[in-house]
Amino acid sequence: MAYRRIHSAGGYRYEEHTAGGTITPGMLCARGSAGTVTAHGTEGGRAEHLVALEDALQGKTVADNYSSGDLVALALVDPGTEMNMLFAVGESASIGDEAVSDGAGALKNADNLASAAANKQVIGIVQEAFTTLSAAALKRVRFV
Repeated sequence: MAYRRIHSAGGYRYEEHTAGGTITPGMLCARGSAGTVTAHGTEGGRAEHLVALEDALQGKTVADNYSSGDLVALALVDPGTEMNMLFAVGESASIGDEAVSDGAGALKNADNLASAAANKQVIGIVQEAFTTLSAAALKRVRFV
């Protein structure tokens, strides 16, 4: 299914921060000490539920990346909210699987972590089944 928006259902607080690198809508982000946002960088690591939204106010879509220095539209996501999140290449999941950070801004199935000890935080629960991805893709996740 092709998504037109990152937000699907539920609540969030809108924020804007400067990109510290390339950011793709649907990425799990992290704030740096310089006040910029970058892709979340720890596989299975703890993360603020900070998600890059599409830049709709500039007429852009979920397919348009932010460049370093751009102002990024972000959602600080409430539990229970559903978002269309970026999943990494090679991932597959069933409804109900746990999603965690892949360490590069995308999500991955928790069953595919390098080690179980790497899983410090489940980001959400997969809401749609998908087979092995040949390219990064947006898939619906309910945040926990």
